[in-house]
Amino acid sequence: MVLTFFKREDEALEEDHNAVQIREANILGALKGSAPQDFILKCLDCGDRFTFTVGEQQFL
Repeated sequence: MVLTFFKREDEALEEDHNAVQIREANILGALKGSAPQDFILKCLDCGDRFTFTVGEQQFL
């Protein structure tokens, strides 16, 4: 009975890992087709504005 519990837990972890891989692939595929986008952001501390370009960022 205990061995089957661990087997099910391992299967669940593998399914979670597969779901993460599928989600990452979907996100990367969506980003490939989109043009770089600029956002003008304002710092809450100092009030300065700056441009954030999504296409230049590497999200790890």
